[in-house]
Amino acid sequence: MRKVKIVMAQSGVIDQVLTPPEVIVESAKQRNQEYIPLTIGHDIRKPPIGRVISAEVVVLDDGTHLLEGEAEIFDGSANFDLPSENGKCVKIRVQEVDKFQVLGNQTFEEDEDVADLYQELRALGGGDPDQVYREDSVDPISLLIIGFGVFTLQGIANGFFSKLGEDLYEKLKLKLKKIFEKKSLKQKENLLQFQIFVKSHTGRTIEVNVVITNPSQNDLSGFFDFVPSMLDTMLSSLPIDDLDVCRVVFSYEFTQLKLLYILRSDGVPIKKDDC
Repeated sequence: MRKVKIVMAQSGVIDQVLTPPEVIVESAKQRNQEYIPLTIGHDIRKPPIGRVISAEVVVLDDGTHLLEGEAEIFDGSANFDLPSENGKCVKIRVQEVDKFQVLGNQTFEEDEDVADLYQELRALGGGDPDQVYREDSVDPISLLIIGFGVFTLQGIANGFFSKLGEDLYEKLKLKLKKIFEKKSLKQKENLLQFQIFVKSHTGRTIEVNVVITNPSQNDLSGFFDFVPSMLDTMLSSLPIDDLDVCRVVFSYEFTQLKLLYILRSDGVPIKKDDC
């Protein structure tokens, strides 16, 4: 198994956001208590290529604090068939919201063509209006995340529509269609990520993500009309508790909901063919 060092964060002002050294120190403490899935380009569609197993603070001569992580790369040289038994796991940070919560990366804040619509969409839901999500990529994929809170297994469809109500459901769908019709977004790759949390029959809470790439009007209508009930069926067929699952990732396109991979709580991905 290959191990590498990576810089995960640093203090100072980056993209007009100030990160004090104290935040870096606290982040190191937190990261040492959990596994962090290592993905390429923050793209959740791709299974993690490794996991961060530890972190430390490195102070440069100019006083800048770096959060440096040590990562294990899944290169096939180690046996990850059995879950780790060291007590560490991927932390699933459950967010319960009354309606829904919207968070986009810098594309939606900085693109003048969609910024106003983005803020209107955020105002429809709940959550912290000052929360921001910035990626360190030079040219990040446009990413918009819609979170719907916690549901019970096989109760997603009923819970989804009762939480939104008909009026809010239509407003959300219409606003999303207006955003993704904008010409500026059509010039690059866009990801729309719907996120929910599901409680299994044994009480385990897992994170479930449905990703639509370059969403069309038909994709958006299809998601709201069919995907919640499709999730009830597909999630019920997965060995969530047997495999110690913490996250499930699907894609939705051309009316098809496809399982991309599941993630064990020790940060090891399991491809759909192995489920």
